[in-house]
Amino acid sequence: MPATAGRVPMPANNRVTTSNALKVSDRWSSIVGHDPYAAEKKEDNNMMEKLWADPRLHGDKKRIGTDERGLPVFAATGAEKREKRTMDKLAAREAEFERIQARKRAAAAEAAEAEELRHLEKKAKKDKKDKKDKKEKKEKKDKKEKKSKKKHKKEKKEKKDKKEKKESKKRKREESDADSDESGSSSGSDSD
Repeated sequence: MPATAGRVPMPANNRVTTSNALKVSDRWSSIVGHDPYAAEKKEDNNMMEKLWADPRLHGDKKRIGTDERGLPVFAATGAEKREKRTMDKLAAREAEFERIQARKRAAAAEAAEAEELRHLEKKAKKDKKDKKDKKEKKEKKDKKEKKSKKKHKKEKKEKKDKKEKKESKKRKREESDADSDESGSSSGSDSD
């Protein structure tokens, strides 16, 4: 395939008028400022108004006024709206992430609180059991001491009773010996 187009018919005088070639009414003169090949020359004092009148030049921006410096102020375009929606989605995702994190923190705090409560309940149960065991131990000890004292008292009484019995037996024996000595002496004195 050849690199050149070959023989192509050219227009007369080899000139192309830009207005006919571009087929735009106000666009060329609005953007460039003048069209040397235009059929008739128009004088327009307010070129910016003309420029903003054609929506093909500025997309779907709508001029809603001017600011304090005299520059035009536009309504949001589709691209700006898309960007805003994207930013809103991003903000929504970040907010959702924060909510999830807050829920996780709350759940962790709740779990820690529940764990602390379980720990305290366990400690309270253990303290209660220890107190009960201590009380039972003390009661057993007191009971044992009472029993021991009672036993000791009983043994002491038994010893005392035994001693008294021995002494009473001894006295009785001594009395009976004394009586028998007296009766033996009196019977011996009778025989003398």
